[in-house]
Amino acid sequence: ARKVVHLDAVASEVGVDTSAIVTALRECEQRGEIRGVFDDRGRYVSVTDEELDEVAAHVRAAGRIGVAQLHQVANRCVAFRGDAFSFDHGDDDDDDGGGRGGDGGAAGGDGGDDSDDD
Repeated sequence: ARKVVHLDAVASEVGVDTSAIVTALRECEQRGEIRGVFDDRGRYVSVTDEELDEVAAHVRAAGRIGVAQLHQVANRCVAFRGDAFSFDHGDDDDDDGGGRGGDGGAAGGDGGDDSDDD
């Protein structure tokens, strides 16, 4: 499994509409099989329980935080392999960094590579 997937690419691979992929992922989340977030660029990012706990601990320690600070915390806590990925929502160009980069240290996660992240 991959850490980041492009919803339209997955839909194309299996021959269904993107909305069917979104529905299937949400159903898997409801059953507790996966956990992740949909971003504004049509991707799904898998998040491990450990990564989510780490983000929550940072938020609890800091108290109230803004969206920009939450992006920074998420990029530090969520482990990505291969090409860098960022939760930043600045421009539509390729992602320019963030996350833990290529070390792939996702505790308990599959850490799959999404090297076609463009």
